[in-house]
Amino acid sequence: MFDIYINNVTIKGTFDILANGSNYREVIWDFMANGSLNLTLSKASGSAFGPICNAYEILQNITRVQETNQKNVEVISKVRNELLVYNQANKLLDTRSGDPCVPHTWLGLFCETYNGSIIITDVDVSNNEPVGQIPESLTSLPYLKFLDEKCDTGKNISAVLIGTVASGSFLLTVVVRIIVVCVHRRKMRPQGRFDGKRRQVVENVVIFLPSKDDMSIKSISIEPFTLEYIETITENYKTLIGEGGFGSVYRGTILDGHEVAVKVRSAMSTQGTWEFENELNLLSEIRHENLVPLLGYCSEKDQQILVYPFMSNGSLQDRLYACLNEYFHYSGLTYLHTFPGSSIIHRDVKSSNILLDHSMCAKAADFGFSKYAPQERDSNASLEVRGTAGYLDPEYYTTQQLSAKSDVFSFGVVLLEIAKSYFRESRIDEIVDPGIKGGYHAEAMWRVMEVALSCIESYATYRPCMTDIVRELEDALIIENNASEYMKSIDSLTKSNSNRFSLVLDKRILIPSISTPTETSPIMTQAPSPPQPR
Repeated sequence: MFDIYINNVTIKGTFDILANGSNYREVIWDFMANGSLNLTLSKASGSAFGPICNAYEILQNITRVQETNQKNVEVISKVRNELLVYNQANKLLDTRSGDPCVPHTWLGLFCETYNGSIIITDVDVSNNEPVGQIPESLTSLPYLKFLDEKCDTGKNISAVLIGTVASGSFLLTVVVRIIVVCVHRRKMRPQGRFDGKRRQVVENVVIFLPSKDDMSIKSISIEPFTLEYIETITENYKTLIGEGGFGSVYRGTILDGHEVAVKVRSAMSTQGTWEFENELNLLSEIRHENLVPLLGYCSEKDQQILVYPFMSNGSLQDRLYACLNEYFHYSGLTYLHTFPGSSIIHRDVKSSNILLDHSMCAKAADFGFSKYAPQERDSNASLEVRGTAGYLDPEYYTTQQLSAKSDVFSFGVVLLEIAKSYFRESRIDEIVDPGIKGGYHAEAMWRVMEVALSCIESYATYRPCMTDIVRELEDALIIENNASEYMKSIDSLTKSNSNRFSLVLDKRILIPSISTPTETSPIMTQAPSPPQPR
């Protein structure tokens, strides 16, 4: 016999579990507790043995704070009913009812929270071994990204359903439009488009890919290559064209004759599986003319390989530093930009990550460190600091709080990479390509300088957003294209340094030091003074 206490209050005294002739007795009571509940079983006075607790069960009411998106509920219920037509003996399918995500998710479903409601993103009913075709109603799930289904023919097929989010919250429309500010306007040569085996991401289209048992990544719309194929197109990694934090990059030629760059992760790489999967997942969902597209990947025998189109004109950094050491071989500088909705933050914007194709079209590359921009309501946006010294936002470095303005700072450094040693003394002629001197408008050039300076403000709150940067650079381009109307004022503008630009110079903004590509660039090591009201 024993006594039962809750929070030192006697519930049952001298409780005899054998009193009814069995070793089981049910005890029910109501009890109110504030914050904690302490259940004590104590040997009763005169009892030879004390109680032994074999098991206990505590039930708690859970308040449902969110419900699954109603359209998702209707569609998945319809899918269940369509599956039951050919799988009436499947008891598991027949027992599914109610909300598919809360409080407990149906077996085989994966749900996420998005814009205040719960959505279904993955469907895996392969364990149920259903027969028949995949229900067409699945295409009505707007956020579905992955579907795994085993049919009765024994074929294992991974069906990847790419659902583009209507609001654009997960979509990158970034990096930069080419703006030629200090060059003669010239016609660009037609840019050849790669017509290899890459998959175009579209809304609610089912694409079937071979099953990859060794891949943990979902939502892949990129071509998987075998290791044997990689070795063939690179001639066993014959031509090394570059090296980076991920590993070595080799030149190759695929079967249709197009040249590719094959990035192979090194065993000594500072980047690992996370960066590989991150870049693979991001580039499987986005396409933009100013992003280097991912053509394929290989994850076989502990190898992690990414395949891109070959950028025949190298990187912007190669061009910039070649010009400093020799002379300009090209018409001018182009800078890349477009404005995002809710963007992906690149986190490693620098001149060596801006590649130039055969038509001198600039394309941003290397998305291994990229992250989705934290939402305004996200109070925990702290992330491990990633980036390159010299291009790294000092506020991000000191606070570890990531925002889109961190990319703005890095972009400003790229703008200043050549000009930083000249503009303080207003020697604007020394910034411009010698081949076009006299063929540009000084005011357009000052506009670019002002944009660059505003990008590298010490505090992110004072930096412009990407949309404003584009607008300013486009204004500069308009001035340049109409330079003939202002040519008479070039000399006076150059001598006076422009009123707008002089105001910026008075702020004495610290310009990050940029070293040669082979050296480590320093970053600000001291936190700046707090911003003052303006």
